[in-house]
Amino acid sequence: MTSTSGRIIAVITIALIGLCISLELSAKAPAAAAAAPKALSIKRNMKIDDCAARGIVQDQILFIYSHSCPYCKEALPIVERVVKNHSLESRYVPVDTLTDEGQDKLAGWGIEASYVPLLIKDCRAYVGSRDEKEYERILTGK
Repeated sequence: MTSTSGRIIAVITIALIGLCISLELSAKAPAAAAAAPKALSIKRNMKIDDCAARGIVQDQILFIYSHSCPYCKEALPIVERVVKNHSLESRYVPVDTLTDEGQDKLAGWGIEASYVPLLIKDCRAYVGSRDEKEYERILTGK
């Protein structure tokens, strides 16, 4: 056998191994994709029907913001004051969309925050900033 035919056989063998691995991985991918909820782009106030599938606990309070957003800079201290005044700290999760940690959290929940500030409580999304009384009503139900 010549060195050229040996190289051809080696290339074909490597290609076949790669194809087998690719087919095996693609056969597993649909099952994983079916288990994960579709990415949700939140652009308006809405009910999130699949919170549990996204890993969002029913009583969690998610406040999604950007540290460069002027509306968020205004809303963040208001939300945090309401959270503190009503002892909701254990349920409160602030998420900055411009940090790696924030991006990881959003990806884990399958959420694309199209507009911020975004408050999620009891699987309901509230887009945009609000005054303190409105945040208090949303967060406490009073």
